Amino acid sequence: MSRSIIPDLKTRTVWFLTGSQGLYGEETLKQVAEQSQEVARVLGAASEVPVTIVWKPVLTDSAAIRRAVLDANADDFLTLIRTVATVWRRLAPCLHTAEGLEILRRVEW
Repeated sequence: MSRSIIPDLKTRTVWFLTGSQGLYGEETLKQVAEQSQEVARVLGAASEVPVTIVWKPVLTDSAAIRRAVLDANADDFLTLIRTVATVWRRLAPCLHTAEGLEILRRVEW
């Protein structure tokens, strides 16, 4: 029996991370969460997406970003792709995001 060097993507997950700022207020953050959940749901339902999409709560500060990155590093089945890293870079404030990315070990380029 031969083994493939290509991983079985059906066993992998991609976390759908969304960032915003608390200063926008609860109503806006609720809207951001609802919209990002819908995007994650549509991606997860698409037959062209071979991985499981897992939505995560909206990240609004450096502590949340850091926690998400530490959790990602510890998840054996998590696959982070460049798109997710790009989203990280767009989180504000950028300094908090950069600090989170420094500890991220699981980005596939």
